Amino acid sequence: MQQDNLSIPFQLPLTGIGGAGMFVSPGQWRHGDRVIDDYVVMFVRTGVLHMQEDGREFDVRPNETLLLAPGRKHGGVSHDAQSLSYFWMHFHLDNSDCSEGLSLLNIPQHATIPRPERLEALFRLLIGDQLRKTTSELSRKLLACCILSEVAQDAAVHVENDDSKVVANQACAFIHTRFTEPISASDVAAAVSCNPKYLARVFREVYHETMTQYIQNLRIEHAQHLLLQTNMTVNEIALACGFMHVTYFIKIFRESTAMTPNAYRRNYGLLLVTTY
Repeated sequence: MQQDNLSIPFQLPLTGIGGAGMFVSPGQWRHGDRVIDDYVVMFVRTGVLHMQEDGREFDVRPNETLLLAPGRKHGGVSHDAQSLSYFWMHFHLDNSDCSEGLSLLNIPQHATIPRPERLEALFRLLIGDQLRKTTSELSRKLLACCILSEVAQDAAVHVENDDSKVVANQACAFIHTRFTEPISASDVAAAVSCNPKYLARVFREVYHETMTQYIQNLRIEHAQHLLLQTNMTVNEIALACGFMHVTYFIKIFRESTAMTPNAYRRNYGLLLVTTY
């Protein structure tokens, strides 16, 4: 039987990916000074990265990103501790003016990532595909675009600051400190002293999902992080992420990722780590 394939014409702004990986400091390390032709995005997971670009200094802390531009001199400001680790990606952009009528990503140079486990998962997917060499260049460019989109969320979430957005951001901050506990949407509303129905509406307007969905997604993203960064069992991870029953955790995890927790650990544990 003849298959009806779907061909989708579209153009990505990325013209190439110069590589991606994870750096782990060997201790008393300082980033060298250089001028390169790529954009570089760095995503710190542990420690503090001390960098400068054309004399402007940045202290990039855990769950923060730094975007470095081509043609500018960048390098380390001081030696970093052995606890420093960060993901990195080099990429090239098509600088031709083709933005008319298109949505633009506004990527802050120095950003705080509201959902770091999600960004780490994207980096791991890109690095794994790069090492296996089993996916197309287009697939890797799409993942790179997803990474940049995730970094841009920091700017998008904080663009508006009217009262409703402030309440939604307060609820989000509370959720991030308590999502591993058995909390509900009504608990969040009580914590920020807000009418539950009003909070549910403004939260969905700002974050484009319900509080229950947001909490569940945070738990799954945290579980993904624990699966790749620790030797904890699936039972231990389920409890650490706020799931009272491991069978329900596996069900939700599979619905979210299309694989079991153990399969996720096998498939995405591959990582390019550098210490220089």
